[in-house]
Amino acid sequence: MASILDNLPAVIPRNELKADDVQSVAGGDGKRYIIIHSRNLTQEEKDLLRSYGEVLEYSPAYTNIPLAKLRFQYLLLDINLKEARVLLQKNTIEDFHVVILCRWWEQELPFLQQIQPENILRNLPARSPFVEDFNRMLLQSKISSPSCILAIWKLVKSALN
Repeated sequence: MASILDNLPAVIPRNELKADDVQSVAGGDGKRYIIIHSRNLTQEEKDLLRSYGEVLEYSPAYTNIPLAKLRFQYLLLDINLKEARVLLQKNTIEDFHVVILCRWWEQELPFLQQIQPENILRNLPARSPFVEDFNRMLLQSKISSPSCILAIWKLVKSALN
C-alpha cells in the first residue's frame, strides 16, 4: 500500500546510492593475520572476524602442522596455552601480520617484546564496510586524545628529574 507521502513532489531530490558510486577498496599485501590474545574473545568479536574471512581458532591438535599449511585468514591464538607458545617458537611468523589483543595491564609484559607484533590492541576495531579498511585498522596504532592530566604529570616528572 502506497503512502500519501509518496505522491508529494520531492523538495529535496532523493539520490539513491548506486554500486558504481563507491569504489571498491582493493589492495592489501595478501598476508594472513595471527591474532594472539591473552584474554578470552567474546562471541561478537569472533563473529566480527568471521564476517571478514575464514577464522581458525587454534587447537593443540595443530601443534605439528606448520602455520603456512593451515587454512585461515585470521588465526586466533591463545598465548596462555603452552602449545600455542611452542607453535610460535617453531614457526617463522614473518609471512603473517601479527596483532596482539590483551588487557591494559598486560601491555608491559615480556611476551609482547618477545613476539614483536605489528600492533597491540585492547579491543578489535569497529566494523568497517570494507575488509581492507578493517585489516588496516588492525595494524594501525590507536590515536590517543590529548590529556591535560598526562601533560601535567609529564611536566612535573621532567621538573623532578
